Amino acid sequence: MLIDDVLSSHFGVKVDLTYLQMFDADLQHVKDAIYTEDGLKKLIRKVQDAIDSVKRSPTHVYNYASTVIDGRWPEAEETLKKDPFYCLLYSYHVIKGRWPEAEEIIRRKAHTAYLYAHHVIDGRWPEAEEIIKADPSKAYAYAKNVIKGRWPEAGILDLF
Repeated sequence: MLIDDVLSSHFGVKVDLTYLQMFDADLQHVKDAIYTEDGLKKLIRKVQDAIDSVKRSPTHVYNYASTVIDGRWPEAEETLKKDPFYCLLYSYHVIKGRWPEAEEIIRRKAHTAYLYAHHVIDGRWPEAEEIIKADPSKAYAYAKNVIKGRWPEAGILDLF
């Protein structure tokens, strides 16, 4: 069994030491010493520290979930909720659908609200329309690409 598989089993989440070395360069040296009990304990501590580092950043959580785990990472999702853009990316690329628990965060910005309606919901998102229509360029894009027509409530009467 590969060391990554053993560690994945231990931590309950897929572990990729090559990826985690970005957060702790010493992992490679510790990995080479795993054949002793102390070496294995040290490696487990180092991997835990690296995973904890990943969990502190929305960027790193999204990247790890989308490229290493290739799926949801529930215990790190709270970190994503610090950033509307990474909530949007996570819902589109990882969940591949709506993420109701993060919709309040996503709709805080017109840009992410519009993109979520267009690419994730694939239709109107009434709960976010007030935010979207406050930004003229996003209101126009929403009318054109989501509503696919005029949006008088936002002052969009003509689509060019």
